[in-house]
This record gives sequence, C-alpha cells and structure tokens, in this order.
Amino acid sequence: MNTKKFKNLILFQFFLTISLAVKALFYPYALAPEELSTAILAYDDLQPLPDTFTSIMIFVILIISIVSLIMVYKLKKIGRLLYLITIAASFLFIFSGSYFVYDPLELFLEIAITFLSGAVISLAYFSSLSKSFK
Repeated sequence: MNTKKFKNLILFQFFLTISLAVKALFYPYALAPEELSTAILAYDDLQPLPDTFTSIMIFVILIISIVSLIMVYKLKKIGRLLYLITIAASFLFIFSGSYFVYDPLELFLEIAITFLSGAVISLAYFSSLSKSFK
C-alpha cells in the first residue's frame, strides 16, 4: 500500500469519527421507534454523571487521540505508539459507563471505525509502510 492510500484511510476514519460524534450528540436514537426513544431518554436522565476523574481521562485520551492521528498521518514513529495506546485506552473506557443503546447507524459507524483503527494499526506496523515512519 502506498502512503497516499494510507493517508486517505486515516482521513476516512477521521470523517467517520466526526460523523459518529455529530450523530450521537445531536441526533441520539433518531432511528429508534418513538416509544423506545422516549424510554431510553428517560433511563439516561436517571443515570449518574461520570465522576471527575473519568471525565478528565476521557478528555485527555480524546486530545491524545487527535494528536496521534495527526502524527500517524504525517508518518511519525511516535505517532504509531501513541495511536496504539489511545486505541487500547479507549477500549478500557468502555467499562467505565453503564448500559448504552445504539441505533443501527451508530452501530455501523462504530464498527467501521473499529475496523479502520485495526487496519491503520496493522498497516503502520506490519506492512511495507512501517519503514516510512521516522
């Protein structure tokens, strides 16, 4: 794989991540039936807010994730390691929350982003592109 296709893959992942964030923030449960959406929103209102430490760590991981994605895009060697660490840390933060309901579009975007993350990691470490990182 050449660097142009690799960079396009990273940009596509970034676009999907932004799309998922916009969908989750502004249109939650948009594809769910009305009764289910009302019940889920009522359940969400009853849940406690995350503690301060978890909120700060999620924000820090978000910032490091953006920086690492930019560094991987620029083919920096430290960017690969940071990207790998942020992906692993984001998987750990799944356990910090309670139940969450996805609608089909959110589930599709989440799975696509996960697949793209795996592709970026495998290409950055195990392909001929790994020699391009400096």
